Order: sequence, then structure tokens, then C-alpha cells
Amino acid sequence: MTDKIQANSIASTAESPKQEAQHAANTEKSMSLAQAVRLYPKAVGWSVVLSSALIMEGYDLALLGSLYASPQFNQKYGVLNSETGKWSVPASWQSALYDSLFIFSRQY
Repeated sequence: MTDKIQANSIASTAESPKQEAQHAANTEKSMSLAQAVRLYPKAVGWSVVLSSALIMEGYDLALLGSLYASPQFNQKYGVLNSETGKWSVPASWQSALYDSLFIFSRQY
């Protein structure tokens, strides 16, 4: 008799977490965005921070290319070409700067 009671209680506790998880999943799926933000502010904060990091990674690549076209950047960090009279960053430095973005963005 005690074996049946013990088996019954084990079976009911085994189903209980599954039912709780299903109920929690259904509740979260039916939430509005505002409710989810109020309920999980830390998760939203971390999501914003990590997404911003990924966005800034792409922005860095675009920013570096536009710096080479800037006259102020070329005058400050470039050399004067005596034939054309224009300032430009040498190709070796452009390559080094561009490659450093990939070297320092990858963590092994």
C-alpha cells in the first residue's frame, strides 16, 4: 500500500514541474511588451547593452572608411603628396588600421 502511495506522489511531482513550466510559458506568451519590460527589467537592460555592442561593432567598420575621406583626418594623420598637393594616410597605415579592427574584435 505504501508503495502505491509513494509511486503516486512521485508521479504527481514529476508532472507538476512540467505543468508549471507550461503554465509559465503560456503566461509569458500572452504578455504585452510593456508587461514584459516591467516584469523583466534586467533582461531588457542586458539585451539593450549586448545589442548596442553588436551595433557599434558594425558602426566601427563604417566609421573607419569615412575617416579616410575626411580632410581633417588626412591632414592630422596623413602625409602630404608633393605631386598632387593633397594629404592622405599611407596605404600601409590604412591597411594596419583596418586589420586591427578585426584583430581586436575577435577574442579567442
